[in-house]
Amino acid sequence: MGRMDQKNRNIALTKFKEGKVRILVCTDVAQRGLDISHTDVVVNYALPDRVEDYIHRVGRTARAGAQGKAVNIISQYDILLLQRIEATTGVKCEEWPVQEGDVAAVLQRVEDAEQETIKEIRENEQESKFEKEVRQLVTAKKGKRERGEGDMGYDDSKHGKVDFATLRLRRENEAVFKMTKKEQRKSLWAKRRRDTKEDQIANVMKRDQK
Repeated sequence: MGRMDQKNRNIALTKFKEGKVRILVCTDVAQRGLDISHTDVVVNYALPDRVEDYIHRVGRTARAGAQGKAVNIISQYDILLLQRIEATTGVKCEEWPVQEGDVAAVLQRVEDAEQETIKEIRENEQESKFEKEVRQLVTAKKGKRERGEGDMGYDDSKHGKVDFATLRLRRENEAVFKMTKKEQRKSLWAKRRRDTKEDQIANVMKRDQK
Protein backbone atom coordinates (compact mmCIF):
# COMPACT_ATOMS: atom_id res chain seq x y z
CA MET A 1 0.00 0.00 0.00
CA GLY A 2 2.99 2.32 0.33
CA ARG A 3 3.07 3.41 -3.33
CA MET A 4 -0.70 3.71 -3.75
CA ASP A 5 -2.52 6.99 -3.90
CA GLN A 6 -5.13 7.57 -1.20
CA LYS A 7 -8.04 6.50 -3.39
CA ASN A 8 -6.60 3.08 -4.24
CA ARG A 9 -5.40 2.67 -0.66
CA ASN A 10 -8.95 3.13 0.61
CA ILE A 11 -10.27 0.66 -1.96
CA ALA A 12 -7.74 -1.99 -0.86
CA LEU A 13 -8.57 -1.45 2.81
CA THR A 14 -12.30 -1.67 2.16
CA LYS A 15 -11.93 -4.96 0.28
CA PHE A 16 -9.88 -6.38 3.15
CA LYS A 17 -12.34 -5.19 5.79
CA GLU A 18 -15.26 -6.69 3.88
CA GLY A 19 -13.46 -10.01 3.48
CA LYS A 20 -13.32 -9.79 -0.32
CA VAL A 21 -9.56 -10.34 -0.13
CA ARG A 22 -7.86 -12.43 2.54
CA ILE A 23 -4.36 -10.94 2.38
CA LEU A 24 -3.36 -7.29 2.61
CA VAL A 25 0.26 -6.49 1.71
CA CYS A 26 1.30 -3.18 3.21
CA THR A 27 4.19 -1.08 4.47
CA ASP A 28 4.56 0.82 7.74
CA VAL A 29 2.00 3.28 6.37
CA ALA A 30 -0.63 0.87 7.72
CA GLN A 31 0.98 0.08 11.08
CA ARG A 32 -0.90 2.83 12.94
CA GLY A 33 -4.46 4.01 13.11
CA LEU A 34 -6.12 0.99 11.52
CA ASP A 35 -8.70 -0.97 13.48
CA ILE A 36 -9.70 -3.92 11.32
CA SER A 37 -11.57 -6.72 13.03
CA HIS A 38 -10.98 -10.38 12.20
CA THR A 39 -7.30 -9.81 11.40
CA ASP A 40 -6.00 -13.15 12.62
CA VAL A 41 -2.36 -13.06 11.55
CA VAL A 42 0.30 -10.42 10.94
CA VAL A 43 3.33 -11.62 8.97
CA ASN A 44 6.52 -9.56 9.25
CA TYR A 45 8.45 -10.21 6.06
CA ALA A 46 11.21 -8.03 7.54
CA LEU A 47 11.44 -6.85 11.13
CA PRO A 48 11.22 -3.08 11.66
CA ASP A 49 14.28 -1.32 13.04
CA ARG A 50 12.44 -0.04 16.12
CA VAL A 51 10.71 -2.16 18.76
CA GLU A 52 7.92 0.44 18.98
CA ASP A 53 7.15 -0.04 15.29
CA TYR A 54 7.05 -3.81 15.79
CA ILE A 55 4.50 -3.43 18.59
CA HIS A 56 2.30 -1.24 16.40
CA ARG A 57 2.54 -3.70 13.53
CA VAL A 58 1.54 -6.80 15.47
CA GLY A 59 -1.10 -4.73 17.23
CA ARG A 60 -3.19 -4.86 14.04
CA THR A 61 -4.23 -8.35 15.18
CA ALA A 62 -5.90 -9.35 18.44
CA ARG A 63 -8.03 -6.20 18.47
CA ALA A 64 -10.61 -5.66 21.22
CA GLY A 65 -9.37 -8.59 23.30
CA ALA A 66 -9.45 -11.10 20.46
CA GLN A 67 -6.58 -13.50 19.90
CA GLY A 68 -4.15 -13.35 17.01
CA LYS A 69 -0.70 -14.41 15.90
CA ALA A 70 2.39 -12.65 14.61
CA VAL A 71 4.78 -14.56 12.35
CA ASN A 72 8.29 -13.15 11.89
CA ILE A 73 10.41 -14.27 8.96
CA ILE A 74 14.00 -13.80 10.12
CA SER A 75 17.58 -14.81 9.36
CA GLN A 76 20.69 -14.96 11.51
CA TYR A 77 21.13 -11.23 10.98
CA ASP A 78 17.90 -10.46 12.86
CA ILE A 79 18.68 -12.33 16.09
CA LEU A 80 19.81 -9.27 18.10
CA LEU A 81 16.77 -7.27 17.02
CA LEU A 82 14.47 -10.15 17.91
CA GLN A 83 16.07 -10.40 21.36
CA ARG A 84 15.42 -6.67 21.91
CA ILE A 85 11.80 -7.17 20.95
CA GLU A 86 11.44 -10.09 23.36
CA ALA A 87 13.09 -8.14 26.20
CA THR A 88 10.83 -5.11 25.66
CA THR A 89 7.54 -6.96 25.22
CA GLY A 90 8.27 -9.67 27.78
CA VAL A 91 7.10 -12.27 25.29
CA LYS A 92 9.31 -15.13 24.14
CA CYS A 93 8.82 -15.79 20.43
CA GLU A 94 8.29 -19.44 19.68
CA GLU A 95 10.60 -20.88 17.04
CA TRP A 96 8.83 -22.37 14.07
CA PRO A 97 11.41 -24.30 12.03
CA VAL A 98 10.69 -24.75 8.34
CA GLN A 99 11.85 -27.79 6.43
CA GLU A 100 13.47 -27.36 3.03
CA GLY A 101 11.00 -29.76 1.47
CA ASP A 102 8.05 -27.65 2.66
CA VAL A 103 9.56 -24.59 1.00
CA ALA A 104 10.34 -26.42 -2.23
CA ALA A 105 6.73 -27.59 -2.47
CA VAL A 106 5.43 -24.04 -2.87
CA LEU A 107 8.50 -22.36 -4.37
CA GLN A 108 7.41 -22.79 -7.99
CA ARG A 109 3.97 -21.34 -7.24
CA VAL A 110 5.58 -18.32 -5.60
CA GLU A 111 7.99 -17.78 -8.50
CA ASP A 112 5.17 -18.09 -11.06
CA ALA A 113 3.05 -15.61 -9.12
CA GLU A 114 5.99 -13.20 -8.90
CA GLN A 115 6.63 -13.32 -12.65
CA GLU A 116 2.93 -12.86 -13.39
CA THR A 117 2.78 -9.87 -11.05
CA ILE A 118 5.85 -8.25 -12.63
CA LYS A 119 4.33 -8.77 -16.09
CA GLU A 120 1.03 -7.23 -15.00
CA ILE A 121 2.76 -4.23 -13.42
CA ARG A 122 4.77 -3.57 -16.59
CA GLU A 123 1.67 -3.88 -18.77
CA ASN A 124 -0.21 -1.44 -16.53
CA GLU A 125 2.70 1.01 -16.66
CA GLN A 126 2.78 0.71 -20.47
CA GLU A 127 -0.99 1.21 -20.68
CA SER A 128 -0.69 4.35 -18.53
CA LYS A 129 2.03 5.65 -20.82
CA PHE A 130 -0.12 5.00 -23.91
CA GLU A 131 -3.14 6.68 -22.34
CA LYS A 132 -1.07 9.74 -21.42
CA GLU A 133 0.25 10.07 -24.97
CA VAL A 134 -3.24 9.62 -26.40
CA ARG A 135 -4.60 12.35 -24.11
CA GLN A 136 -1.81 14.65 -25.28
CA LEU A 137 -2.62 13.91 -28.92
CA VAL A 138 -6.34 14.46 -28.38
CA THR A 139 -5.67 17.72 -26.55
CA ALA A 140 -3.38 18.90 -29.35
CA LYS A 141 -5.93 18.06 -32.03
CA LYS A 142 -8.70 19.73 -30.06
CA GLY A 143 -6.55 22.84 -29.89
CA LYS A 144 -6.03 22.77 -33.65
CA ARG A 145 -9.75 22.34 -34.23
CA GLU A 146 -10.59 25.25 -31.95
CA ARG A 147 -8.05 27.41 -33.81
CA GLY A 148 -9.57 26.40 -37.13
CA GLU A 149 -6.64 24.22 -38.13
CA GLY A 150 -6.65 20.64 -39.37
CA ASP A 151 -9.75 18.44 -39.62
CA MET A 152 -12.86 20.39 -38.55
CA GLY A 153 -14.87 17.18 -38.38
CA TYR A 154 -12.48 15.50 -35.93
CA ASP A 155 -14.11 12.77 -33.83
CA ASP A 156 -12.37 12.43 -30.43
CA SER A 157 -13.50 8.89 -29.68
CA LYS A 158 -12.82 7.55 -33.17
CA HIS A 159 -9.40 9.11 -33.66
CA GLY A 160 -8.48 8.54 -30.05
CA LYS A 161 -8.79 4.78 -30.57
CA VAL A 162 -6.82 4.90 -33.82
CA ASP A 163 -4.06 6.93 -32.19
CA PHE A 164 -3.96 4.54 -29.25
CA ALA A 165 -3.50 1.54 -31.54
CA THR A 166 -0.86 3.37 -33.57
CA LEU A 167 1.06 4.27 -30.44
CA ARG A 168 0.88 0.70 -29.17
CA LEU A 169 2.26 -0.64 -32.47
CA ARG A 170 4.99 2.00 -32.50
CA ARG A 171 6.09 1.16 -28.96
CA GLU A 172 6.06 -2.57 -29.73
CA ASN A 173 8.25 -1.96 -32.79
CA GLU A 174 10.61 0.15 -30.71
CA ALA A 175 10.86 -2.67 -28.18
CA VAL A 176 11.59 -5.24 -30.91
CA PHE A 177 14.03 -3.23 -33.02
CA LYS A 178 15.51 -1.19 -30.14
CA MET A 179 15.01 1.92 -32.30
CA THR A 180 12.59 4.83 -32.37
CA LYS A 181 10.33 5.34 -35.37
CA LYS A 182 12.73 7.94 -36.77
CA GLU A 183 15.68 5.60 -36.36
CA GLN A 184 13.74 2.76 -37.99
CA ARG A 185 12.97 5.03 -40.98
CA LYS A 186 16.63 5.99 -41.37
CA SER A 187 17.66 2.33 -41.17
CA LEU A 188 15.09 1.40 -43.81
CA TRP A 189 16.27 4.12 -46.22
CA ALA A 190 19.89 3.08 -45.68
CA LYS A 191 18.96 -0.51 -46.52
CA ARG A 192 17.14 0.61 -49.65
CA ARG A 193 20.16 2.62 -50.76
CA ARG A 194 22.42 -0.39 -50.17
CA ASP A 195 20.05 -2.66 -52.09
CA THR A 196 19.86 -0.16 -54.97
CA LYS A 197 23.64 0.13 -55.09
CA GLU A 198 24.03 -3.64 -55.06
CA ASP A 199 21.48 -3.96 -57.89
CA GLN A 200 23.38 -1.38 -59.94
CA ILE A 201 26.68 -3.22 -59.41
CA ALA A 202 25.03 -6.52 -60.37
CA ASN A 203 23.65 -4.97 -63.60
CA VAL A 204 27.08 -3.59 -64.55
CA MET A 205 28.67 -6.99 -63.97
CA LYS A 206 26.03 -8.63 -66.17
CA ARG A 207 26.72 -6.14 -68.98
CA ASP A 208 30.47 -6.76 -68.68
CA GLN A 209 29.93 -10.51 -68.93
CA LYS A 210 28.01 -10.03 -72.15
